[in-house]
Amino acid sequence: MEGKGFRHTVKAKTVVLYGKLECNVGGLVYELGWRDSMLHSSATPHKVRNVGKEKAIYLTVCSPPGGVISGK
Repeated sequence: MEGKGFRHTVKAKTVVLYGKLECNVGGLVYELGWRDSMLHSSATPHKVRNVGKEKAIYLTVCSPPGGVISGK
């Protein structure tokens, strides 16, 4: 993904299921491999790219969903 990256109002956890990723969070760059994970505030600009020779598969979970907490 090119550009400035994403921003949300939630916490995000990214877990690498296969391959290698480069995660840029607020200008700090981390390399994650199989079974590595990271937790960050999604309000900080962030982006992910595949830096391996094979495809990368990862899961990102955000909480609360959509950044909105319902009072109902």
